[in-house]
Formats: sequence, structure tokens, C-alpha cells
Amino acid sequence: MTNIFKTAMILSLGLAVAATGCNDDEKKAENYAKDIEGTYVGSISMGGYPVVPSDTIKVAAKGENTATLSMNTTIPNLPEVGNLTLDVSCDATITKEGSEYKVSGSTSIAVAVLGGTPLPVSINGTFTAAGVATLTSTVTMMNADGEPAPVETVFSGTKLK
Repeated sequence: MTNIFKTAMILSLGLAVAATGCNDDEKKAENYAKDIEGTYVGSISMGGYPVVPSDTIKVAAKGENTATLSMNTTIPNLPEVGNLTLDVSCDATITKEGSEYKVSGSTSIAVAVLGGTPLPVSINGTFTAAGVATLTSTVTMMNADGEPAPVETVFSGTKLK
């Protein structure tokens, strides 16, 4: 009886040690969306010229390595359009390369002053661990000849603490 008890104790102890060892070996998946989540304040430029001196972009973690990027802004005095209000919300995937987080996503927006036709938008950019964001948004419109005419804006900003 004593041998059975000793054998059972040794097996139980061995299983407990093995189970604990497995937990230590498991790697917890990183969620990059949580790393960059927050509100970023900065400016928007078009063609290298500042068009919106102060604006915000919000990053909300949605899932593992995905986030929703949101911006509501008015770009003033565009030729043939006037003031252009953009309300953009885009789901983006996030990867990490070194100390930078890369984001990429696409959506479409309907712009009232352009007849409400949905326009494709792509958003690509980087966030750093130090809280600096650079995002390029490309809206593809049609020119007078019916040809695609991409319009690019760049947001540069820093994360609010």
C-alpha cells in the first residue's frame, strides 16, 4: 500500500511540474492595437502645404492587431469645391517592424459637395512607440475627363498623454 501511495504522489508531483512548465513556455500574443490606441493631435497637409493646422485622429483598438481610425475634419477653400468636410472611419490592420507600428486600411466616403458618390479611401502610415503618428490618406476622385485623380493628405501628430 505504501508503494502505491508513493507512486501516486510522485506521478501527481510530476504532472504538476509539467503543467506549470507548459504555462511558462506559452507566449502571450501581442496586441499592437492596444499599444497605439488613443487620440493624436497634429496637422494635415496636401501637396506639402498645411491645410488644417490643428486636427485630431482617434485610434480605437477593435481586435487583435486591428483598430478603427477616425477623423472628422474640414479642409477649407479647395478649388471648385470650397470647404470639404470629411468624416472618415476606417478599420486598419497593424503590424510591427522594429519600434514602428505600421497601419493599413481602406474604406469609402460619400462627399456631399461632390454629389454623394462613394469615393475609395486608403490609409497607410506609421506610429512610433514614442507616440508620433504619420498617416497618409488617399481619396480617389474623378477628374473632368472621368479619369481617376488621387488626392493625398498627410496627418502628422503626437499622442495625447
